[in-house]
Amino acid sequence: MNSYWDNPEFLEEEFEIWTPSQDGTPHYIKVLNWEDIRIKKFGNRQSEYLETDAGFLRIDSKRLKRELAKVSGFKGVLVLQRWVDGENTRNTYYKVQKKSDVKEISKNR
Repeated sequence: MNSYWDNPEFLEEEFEIWTPSQDGTPHYIKVLNWEDIRIKKFGNRQSEYLETDAGFLRIDSKRLKRELAKVSGFKGVLVLQRWVDGENTRNTYYKVQKKSDVKEISKNR
C-alpha cells in the first residue's frame, strides 16, 4: 500500500510563475529555452509553461502561442503585452515583438 507522502508531485522542484499585467503594460522578457516546454499539474488542471528570465510563463492560450510562434527561437529581448477586456479572461489578447523591431509601444491594443 502506498503512503500519501510517497506522491511524486511532492518531489518536484519549486518554480516561480510569472503572469503579465492585464492592461497592456509592456514587459521585457527573454525566453531561456524555446524547446523546453514544462508541463505542470495543479490539482486536476495541467498547463504548459515556458521559462523566461522573469519566471515561468503559462502558455495555454492559443492567442499567446500564435504570437510567440512569430518570434520563436529568438534569443534577444521580447516585448510582451497582454490585454483583458472586462472580467472575462476569455477576452484576452496578446502582442509579442522583438524589442529591436519596436519603434513605439502603445498600451492600446
